[in-house]
Amino acid sequence: MKKILLLLLTILSISSYAQMPKSILPKPGSVSGKVVDVNSKEPLPYVNIIIKDAAKKVLTGGITDENGLFNVKNIPEGNSIVEIQFIGYKTVSKPITINRDN
Repeated sequence: MKKILLLLLTILSISSYAQMPKSILPKPGSVSGKVVDVNSKEPLPYVNIIIKDAAKKVLTGGITDENGLFNVKNIPEGNSIVEIQFIGYKTVSKPITINRDN
């Protein structure tokens, strides 16, 4: 009985890794940059970077480091919107397009 149970668990674990669902596969794009204050030209740390699709649904996001730098990965192919949000500042939105250029 133990051998059958062990064999069954082994088969189930192997078959669960046979194909990865699309949601787990890596996305093709990334966005990076630096956020600075327009007047003082000083970098802004810990600013929220939000990536949304055309329907304004949040896809992914990130935050700037101490030097205002960010790198948001795993952005799906197509048109998206980058929103930069920081307390005390007006939210900035910019359209972007991610495509697979070989």
